[in-house]
Amino acid sequence: MALLRNGGADFNSTDPAELTAAGDSLVQLIDLVNVEIGPGDYQKLAEGTSHVRYSWSGNMNYAQWYLPKGTDVSVLGYYYPPTGGWEVANDAIVISKDAQSPVLAHLFIDFLMRKEVALTNFGYEGFQPPLQGVTPDEFMTAGYIPPNLANTLVSENDFTQGQAVVPLSPEDDQPCSLVVRAYSRRHPQRGHRGPRRSRQDDPRGRHAVAIRRVPVQPGRRRAGDGLDGPGA
Repeated sequence: MALLRNGGADFNSTDPAELTAAGDSLVQLIDLVNVEIGPGDYQKLAEGTSHVRYSWSGNMNYAQWYLPKGTDVSVLGYYYPPTGGWEVANDAIVISKDAQSPVLAHLFIDFLMRKEVALTNFGYEGFQPPLQGVTPDEFMTAGYIPPNLANTLVSENDFTQGQAVVPLSPEDDQPCSLVVRAYSRRHPQRGHRGPRRSRQDDPRGRHAVAIRRVPVQPGRRRAGDGLDGPGA
């Protein structure tokens, strides 16, 4: 996000100038907002302890199950740039080359990819299976996504408009590590050291902004206001 904020277009940039500027932008956030990095975005949005998160699309489908009793799902929203420029990826189910029962494992994957089974699993998992020939309307009529979160669905076209975060070589990871270290020095409990890794796999997801709407007193704005996007 920091790369994009400063005009960059490559999520996997190793340009030292771009990375330094991104690091400076991240450091600026520490004194501007209550920065929190970690899992549980769907739970915290639902509870109302967070109002804006950078989240995977599937996580927003989890969020509805964490809403307090009596809270309507319409308080949740999801936004991503409609013209492209988002992070997109998919998870995978794999079979180890040393698997004791590879044929049984293949049969299990075949079972999971049956349309009716995949849609049921989607209801529990939140991330949609990459089924060919299944329209967004079919995912919606399965009843697992409320209308205001319809834009969490990912299409094959999204993979052409979005970008995947890919693995970096040890050499290319060094300038990225400098950004993390610069941020960690200012906020030692927030940083994370390690190369960026790809998610070349199975259920699809799009990384974008998730929000929880809250009542706002006249003359005041709360984080998340004005972020409603298409379908949010």
